Parts: sequence; structure tokens; C-alpha cells
Amino acid sequence: METALRKLIKLFVFVLIIVAIVMLWKNIKYTEVVSPEKNLYQTVFLKDGQIFVGKLNEIYTSFPYLTDVYYPQNPRLFVIPSLRTVSLIKRGNELHAPTDKLYITRENISYWENVGEGSVVAKTIKTQKELAAKKAAVKK
Repeated sequence: METALRKLIKLFVFVLIIVAIVMLWKNIKYTEVVSPEKNLYQTVFLKDGQIFVGKLNEIYTSFPYLTDVYYPQNPRLFVIPSLRTVSLIKRGNELHAPTDKLYITRENISYWENVGEGSVVAKTIKTQKELAAKKAAVKK
């Protein structure tokens, strides 16, 4: 009789656990998983105030990274909406000559945004790429 009572108690606990899981499952609100648009650049704002613009990859890992990286010469001016131009520096020309991947600890990212195609930032990057291509063609 004792074993039947134990089996009944185990079954009751199991059913309670299943009911609790189902109730929790129903109450969970899912957010849409958002990924960077591959044809656009992304602006990444770090918690320490640094700002980087580039192609954001692997955002759901511990170390997402940017490629084709730029950063504003003056980050404070970067967020002023009335600016018509922005001074962006292509990463890679620093003294330590970094490679084209900038790894960022995910916890250090405050937020990120896709850069609008017609934005001042996108136009500045396009202009800089065109100038770099012309310089490379002249060198050949």
C-alpha cells in the first residue's frame, strides 16, 4: 500500500510540474529576434561612450564583432542631428595596425542600430570608399 501511495504522490507532483511549466510557457512574452541588415552598416554604442560603425556579426554570441570599421573623430558630435557632415576615421591605420575585425564583449554594448542608407554616416562611408578606390587605382 505504501508503494502505491508513493507512486500516486510522484504522479501528482509530476502533473503539478507539467501544469506549472505549461502555465509559465503561456505567460512568456517572446520578442522578435532582430538581426543586423546585411546590406547596411550598423552603429554600435558602447557603455563607455565609444561609438563604432561597421558590419555587425554574430550578435548573439559572447563576442560579436564588427568588420569594415569606422569611428567618429568626435563621438559627442556624432549624435547631433543637425550636422550635415561627420568625420569618420577608418579603423586600421592606428599605430598597432589592427585587422579588420573588432571584437566587442557583448556586455559592453549599450545598443546598436542599422544605419539608414541615405544618412550622413552612410554617405560619408561611401565617399571615403570611393576616394580610397581612386587612390588605389592611381598607385597601380
